Amino acid sequence: MSVVVEFGLDSGEFELGRILELTAGEELQLEAVVPTGERAVPSFWTDGVDVEAFEGRVRDHEAVESLTAVQTAGERCLYALEWNRRSDPVIAGIRSEGGQLLQASAEADGWEFQIRFPTRGPLSAYQSRLRDAGIVPSIRRVYTPSDLDGAGGYGLTDSQREALTLAVARGYYDVPRSCSTAALGEALGVSDQAITERLRRGTDALVSATLLPDAED
Repeated sequence: MSVVVEFGLDSGEFELGRILELTAGEELQLEAVVPTGERAVPSFWTDGVDVEAFEGRVRDHEAVESLTAVQTAGERCLYALEWNRRSDPVIAGIRSEGGQLLQASAEADGWEFQIRFPTRGPLSAYQSRLRDAGIVPSIRRVYTPSDLDGAGGYGLTDSQREALTLAVARGYYDVPRSCSTAALGEALGVSDQAITERLRRGTDALVSATLLPDAED
């Protein structure tokens, strides 16, 4: 049966975290990691960043080969990144052990990961990879989808749970809607785009945790 691990990492503990350095108030959501030979090419959304300073920091990093701005939406920007073939056990180990990256987000004080592995064996192997590399994650929790009940997390981050709960309470999902994403963002002190992203990812996490696990297994 599949197992999900949620953990935190300081940005300085792994290569991608050092490359994508953030300052106070900046946020980042990893979209995907696409293997290309020995390279891992991620795409990610930034929110609230000083674009010129951020792009300068990333492109100046010795490991970076290219940074491409793919799309912009208000204060958010979608990037594609290529860095050289030096191994990053945090990212490369996910694919090597048959894992699926469900969520990865970052702020100035560090990263939060949510990864699904097919069984506990690959998860243990992944943890061993990190230990061998001197990387010590802060484990938030490890669970199987069957562990979740009505009060459980269902793979949601705290910010996603907060956004979904507020959206339901204020009638965002009513027909017609009684609340907009702009109003939800104002209530939580984040942008309209950030709320939209949290609702989208939160819904995806709920469906993945409750409807898809059996099909995937």
